[in-house]
Amino acid sequence: WFASRHFSLVDAVYGPVFRYLDVFDRIGDFGILDGKPLVRAWRKALSERPSIRQAVAPDYPQRLHAFLQAKGSHLSGLIRQNDPATALRSARSA
Repeated sequence: WFASRHFSLVDAVYGPVFRYLDVFDRIGDFGILDGKPLVRAWRKALSERPSIRQAVAPDYPQRLHAFLQAKGSHLSGLIRQNDPATALRSARSA
């Protein structure tokens, strides 16, 4: 945990942040936590905590992915590039 073995407010705040990173990791290799083994260990420990896992619906990663894809942002462009179904549709329309 962040400051001790006890769950703290900082842990509660970073649980959702790390959940975003889980989805970002599926989109691309951004290296956000490269060279930060202690933060990676903290992220893993938080992800195994029932209160963090159960804080959102099981389909949260898919819902966040769809939300990001719909925004027309840089991330949505990366999602389209990495999505075989989207690439196939783009190739057919070309």
